[in-house]
Amino acid sequence: MTAASTVRRADTVNLAAQVVSLALAWHWPLATLLVSFAVLGPLHYLTELRWLHAHGWGVTKPKPWIWVLAGLALAFSLPFLLALPWLRPLVAAFSPGRGIAPVFGWINGLLLIALVTCAALVATENKWLRWLAFGCGCGLAFALQGRPTANLWLGFYLPSLVHVFGFTSVFVWVGARRSGHPLGWCNGILLLAIPVLIALLPLNPADYAFDSAWRAPFVANSFHLLPARLGESLGVGPERAFYFDDAVSLRLQIFVTFAYLHHYLNWFAKTEVIGWHRGMRRSTLALMLVIWVVCVATYVWDYRVGFAVSMSLSTLHLVLEFPVDFRAMRSLVVGGQSLIRS
Repeated sequence: MTAASTVRRADTVNLAAQVVSLALAWHWPLATLLVSFAVLGPLHYLTELRWLHAHGWGVTKPKPWIWVLAGLALAFSLPFLLALPWLRPLVAAFSPGRGIAPVFGWINGLLLIALVTCAALVATENKWLRWLAFGCGCGLAFALQGRPTANLWLGFYLPSLVHVFGFTSVFVWVGARRSGHPLGWCNGILLLAIPVLIALLPLNPADYAFDSAWRAPFVANSFHLLPARLGESLGVGPERAFYFDDAVSLRLQIFVTFAYLHHYLNWFAKTEVIGWHRGMRRSTLALMLVIWVVCVATYVWDYRVGFAVSMSLSTLHLVLEFPVDFRAMRSLVVGGQSLIRS
């Protein structure tokens, strides 16, 4: 099979993935999000981390920076684990009367430090300029600490919609530009058209009956906050609230669910193109499968625990992908740039 035919087949699968993602998100917005997040999410994190490792993390001279970025990612995810009810006594012993809540006011800055650092890793190989960027990121994170707008974008949108819809859209359009095939352009156009379709298609909240088995983990893990904040930012829907019987709230949630499911399916649709599975040793595959099974089993046992446990993998793949995200954005504007090191 030629490279061109491989790309066309991936574009065809991705086109179908968009339609399937929209259909599932429209009919079962809560269940689709919760299941895809628990099942496809960890598998995506693991396979992408393996792919990034195999290609030098998308930067030249990655050491020691990959360890710095990994440390920032793990530090960001740690409070989610410490917030679990059965770890509260341990937290209370070290932080009497305050708990883990104050920590969440600082961790958003870690993503900003990682973002600024990764921009420098892509832009220059000079170690002093990279360290300067890291220092500037630290200063900027400190200056913006506690700012509502900064927390909204860094804590809510960057690790969620910016990542799963914004960066995914960039990759789809970069692929379309490189292949020049009509299927690639159709993918890019449809991806941008689907939010408009979600906003305009007729929707009756009475058609949705959400079982408590889905509502409980949806609310307990704060998934409802993302559509609520998105509605607030767009100036639509109930202010800072999510209602299961409100049409605008449902439309926003349908978009969020579509974005997450398509993000995962798009990754696996490109398997033959990017080749994340090539050259994988059996021991590596076995380890990945074990970790994936443990993550999914933890979600089944207690969704909140599964969410907290897999947060480290989720944040690692988010942060360590930043260099490739920057390369993709540069490629979309300039063209002819490689997204990874071969």
